[in-house]
Amino acid sequence: MNWQPIETAPIPEFIPDKWYSISFRCLVSSGSDVTMATYSYTQKGKGRWQSSLGYNINPTYWMPLPTPPDRKLI
Repeated sequence: MNWQPIETAPIPEFIPDKWYSISFRCLVSSGSDVTMATYSYTQKGKGRWQSSLGYNINPTYWMPLPTPPDRKLI
């Protein structure tokens, strides 16, 4: 997986009846910081990136979340 420009992130279109649902999760970066983020919409259809803590952010790069490791019972 390589970092890609944020403009290439596959953002789904706004759906008025489901504006509150998280539409896209990925890793994002704005230089030196990397965080998991979501792309979601406000009730009025304004899209925004938010960190996993709920802060609005302006990332410049993105990459898909990696596949989680297999879960093994010990």
